[in-house]
Amino acid sequence: MSLIEVRDLKVDFATPDGTVHAVRGIDFGLQAGRTLGIVGESGSGKSQTVLSLMGLLADNGRSSGSARFEGRELIGMADRELRGIRGNRIAMIFQDPMTSLNPYLKIGVQMSQVLELHEGMSRRQALRRCGELLEAVRIPDAGKRLQSWPHELSGGMRQRVTIATALLCTPALLIADEPTTALDVTVQAQILTLMQELRRDFNAAIIFITHDLGIVAGFCDDVLVMQDGECKERGSVDRVYAEPKHPYTQRLLAAVPRLDRDARPRGKRAAGAGPVLDVEGLDVVYSLDRPRLFAPRPKLQAVTTGTFTISPGETLGVVGESGCGKSSLARAVIGLVPPSAGRVTLLGGDLQDAGKKTWMAARRNMQMIFQDPLASLNPRMTARQIVAEPLGACRPDLSRAERDERVVRILNRVGLTDGQLDRYPHEFSGGQCQRIGIARALAPGPAVVICDEAVSALDVSIRAQIVDLLMELQDELGLALIFIAHDLAVVRQISHRVVVMYLGRAMEVAQSEHLYARPMHPYTRALIEAAPIPDPAVERSRKRELLEGEPPSPLNPPPGCAFSARCNFAIDRCRQETPQLRTLAQGMAACHRAEEIAARRA
Repeated sequence: MSLIEVRDLKVDFATPDGTVHAVRGIDFGLQAGRTLGIVGESGSGKSQTVLSLMGLLADNGRSSGSARFEGRELIGMADRELRGIRGNRIAMIFQDPMTSLNPYLKIGVQMSQVLELHEGMSRRQALRRCGELLEAVRIPDAGKRLQSWPHELSGGMRQRVTIATALLCTPALLIADEPTTALDVTVQAQILTLMQELRRDFNAAIIFITHDLGIVAGFCDDVLVMQDGECKERGSVDRVYAEPKHPYTQRLLAAVPRLDRDARPRGKRAAGAGPVLDVEGLDVVYSLDRPRLFAPRPKLQAVTTGTFTISPGETLGVVGESGCGKSSLARAVIGLVPPSAGRVTLLGGDLQDAGKKTWMAARRNMQMIFQDPLASLNPRMTARQIVAEPLGACRPDLSRAERDERVVRILNRVGLTDGQLDRYPHEFSGGQCQRIGIARALAPGPAVVICDEAVSALDVSIRAQIVDLLMELQDELGLALIFIAHDLAVVRQISHRVVVMYLGRAMEVAQSEHLYARPMHPYTRALIEAAPIPDPAVERSRKRELLEGEPPSPLNPPPGCAFSARCNFAIDRCRQETPQLRTLAQGMAACHRAEEIAARRA
């Protein structure tokens, strides 16, 4: 018998422009102890479906249909009655733990309020129970953490707190709305393993909303695929992944790059060509605010001895968790932040002590594509004006007619029609805005383009289109690409070589095919093993050595190897002596035991 049975669920929103039909007649059932994954791209109605079950729609939202939970109808239930179920029999884990936790209350206070409301416990009893749940979700020093403020915890710790809070009343149904989207891949793997254990221990049913098909393959029993508020396909994970019937499901699965398969053939690098960009010993140090009056400013070492070269037609992937220094390295290379030490050479010209005029000329040959396509475009300029703007600064040799012709040609090449050129950014989709960002970067005719998480904010099908476009443009123009990302599968698809960074240092540099097949550094190995694969059979049979904990603070790095505190291979030497990046048989690695680790992978 189903714990929850949903039939013909609809969600509408009244807007000044008319009624928006966000959910259009969804049906599903879920039994205790099973997990249903709801997948789909942005705007498909995933979140509105579960918010309607919880009675948490916006004021202009209305739900209809039927949702029977434990024999009681949720749709149309009075708020007073619903409050007795919400947080008690049905609990929800939200995407961003920082916004779902009250910043003005300590962790223990806001967790204990749940038990005081639903269980009638005293504050002392509630705090004891909260401490037990924090220990259950593997938060160290649980008693101390109850006295912490939300901002004092890391992202992974905050998400563990929200999971513990959701489990306080032992709910029968747990709804998780993109609970791992904001987390790095190693922390994501920890959270998913934790939720699997809790599902087994508590026998809870879970509705898991995500856009990551790899997570659903390994974590869920059944899957529901949504598009434009409609259910396009529903069934067991094994059946849907092996034999998808709807064209939309087929396209979604086909668009997801896989770590366990060889990357598509990439364009060839220019034979015998010297490096177009040479970065040597680059350091980036930020001065932070003083903790108190007259105190010295703390120094944060964001990048330490960054060194690499890149040739025409080559793509260098840069991967690592949040805060590892990827973006700081890119911004220092392009001159957006001043490096503290090191040398940048572009097309044979040294930029170390370059003046404003030299940098202006250099930026003609080195451009950047940013992560958020809408935020990086001027909202008061049309697509035509946005792409023309850098030509006025970087290409004064072109006439007005030549600039106009170049702008139209580039925008057409990235997929925009002539009728779209005079529209403003808000009139385009996210993928179209990123195409405009690519066109703007290509307009001056650069030799090097830096893509700083350029596809991270895009849905999987749009991401595949943008990656294909970048590879095509590279083949046509001979561009050197620096591709920064946290998605290892995408990096494998597009990159010739890969740099793996951790706490500001390069841990490993190798050809893409070698790095993914035989990683030499334990951190690279951990990243690859933590990344999900969209295949239920493969995902469930994989053997993983999950990392414990999270990266240390760059303000107080540990002695020796920065990764030693989380490394399963660490020895005393690792904790005392910082390993230097050294050349090995198939690349470079900063690890005292690199040869041994590579041999184990073989």
